[in-house]
Amino acid sequence: MDKKKIYLRQAIREDMKLFYMWVNEPAVRANSFNTEPIPWEDHQKWFDRILKDEGVLIYVLIQDDNPIGQVRLALVDSKWKISYSIVSSYRGHGYGKIILQLVENEMIRDGHVGEVLWAEVKADNIASQWIFVKLGYRKVECKRSDAYAYVKVVKSTLYNNDELVPTTGGGGAVLLLRKNANSFPLLEWLEKRVKVLFYSGKLNAEMLQRIHPSLVISYNYRYIVNRDVIEAAQGRIINLHTSLLPWNRGSSPNLWSFIENSPKGVTIHMLDEGLDTGDILLQKELIFDEERDTLRSSYEKLNQEIVELLQDNWSYIYGGGWRPNKQSYGGSKHTMKDLHEFLQGRSFSYDMTIAEFKREFNVRS
Repeated sequence: MDKKKIYLRQAIREDMKLFYMWVNEPAVRANSFNTEPIPWEDHQKWFDRILKDEGVLIYVLIQDDNPIGQVRLALVDSKWKISYSIVSSYRGHGYGKIILQLVENEMIRDGHVGEVLWAEVKADNIASQWIFVKLGYRKVECKRSDAYAYVKVVKSTLYNNDELVPTTGGGGAVLLLRKNANSFPLLEWLEKRVKVLFYSGKLNAEMLQRIHPSLVISYNYRYIVNRDVIEAAQGRIINLHTSLLPWNRGSSPNLWSFIENSPKGVTIHMLDEGLDTGDILLQKELIFDEERDTLRSSYEKLNQEIVELLQDNWSYIYGGGWRPNKQSYGGSKHTMKDLHEFLQGRSFSYDMTIAEFKREFNVRS
């Protein structure tokens, strides 16, 4: 790849409006610790200050002459604290990884070998967590309860141009939508077999059409997928749900299967506009030992089983020769509001056995 096509340049004062637009993107604010919009006057003062600060390095990511992201390093307690963002239309293509690789190269060239890079990532920003892990950052204790911290010592080896290639869709690519670290084992497994793009933000039809993946997998994804996205996927979008559908559609399926003593299991189904109502591709029923299994261990077993169900049937899933079945009538569905109403302010521990949970909340077996 021509190194001129993707590179970092130092930010200049003429970038002020560009940075202002980027910093106030909804997804950027959501992934920031201060989620409030930034006023223009505050941004002006901040931008002028950091450009003059010798303890701050700030760069713009350029792709084919277009600015598509920014990365900033601030020297705090002898460590370089990282923050970065990618323009919304370029997310999901691996540019987060590339911008961090490029900034490491800049640190090496500027004589910072042996110094420490440090980042704090919000607990629900799964995409950034995965990038730092893949780039060899070490997870360390974080002072914030709502975040994870990662550190890495700058080494002397530069990333070469062959490593700085964005991931493109089409051509058999799989887009994995997910909201938490439960999906990491599946992501790692998929990366050994196919080209994978991963995204934890809100997907829109324009982004999906640009990526044009062969298959979309939703797994523990926190957003409702809109009709235009489903249509853009052209029938190649599935969901992994940790219940035996049609039972326990919606949120907290594991808890509700014990509260209502309904069937338990995992389901891979086609994603439609309803709440876990799509046609069923694969299912597996599970039985738990309520005196031994805890709420935590049952949750972990469900996630392990749903991943193994996909792995064991990967040629069928990826091949697309699906023979789905309509869901049975009846079943049940629940929202977070339903769970709050059931609990009525009472608390529980995920380390309770299922039997203890039932006794505590007067659930009949």
